[in-house]
Amino acid sequence: FNKVYKHSRIQPFDVLLALDGTHSWEAIQEKLTSKLPDTMFLTLNRPRKIQVAVENTGNMGITLAFSDKSAGVVIQELHPSGMMVEWNAKRKSQGREVLEVLDRIIEFDGKAYCGTDLANLLEEKKHWRLTVLKYQGETGDMPVLEGLSRRSFGQ
Repeated sequence: FNKVYKHSRIQPFDVLLALDGTHSWEAIQEKLTSKLPDTMFLTLNRPRKIQVAVENTGNMGITLAFSDKSAGVVIQELHPSGMMVEWNAKRKSQGREVLEVLDRIIEFDGKAYCGTDLANLLEEKKHWRLTVLKYQGETGDMPVLEGLSRRSFGQ
C-alpha cells in the first residue's frame, strides 16, 4: 500500500480509528484477525509533532505511562500543581500548543527512546528538549494506556 499510494501512506504513530466504518476496537481486532478483503477503508488519526523545551525543577506535575518497549512515554495525568501547569499556562497565553493527557513524548534531545529509558532520562536530566506527538480529537476506544507502568514526576 505504502509503495503504491505514496501520497497517503500509513506512517509510524498513526492511530487506527475505524476499519470499514467500524469504530469498536474489539470489532476492528476481529476483522484484522479474520480473512481480509481485497479492499478496506481505514480511518487514521495522524499526530502532529511539536518541540518542547522545559527545565525540570523537581516538581513537574505529570504522570507518565510506559513500558520497557513502548515507543516513548504517554502523558497519563497532568497534576493541578507543578512546572507543567505553569508551562502550559504560559504557552496558552501566547496562543501556542500545550501538553495534554495522551500526548506521546517520543524523543529526548532529538533521539528516540523506549519508555523506561526515556522515563529515566526525564528523571535524571534538568533540561528537557522533547519531541511530542499530539493527536487531534478522539483516538477511539483503543486501550492506549493498558498494560503500561506509571511514574509521577512530582506532585
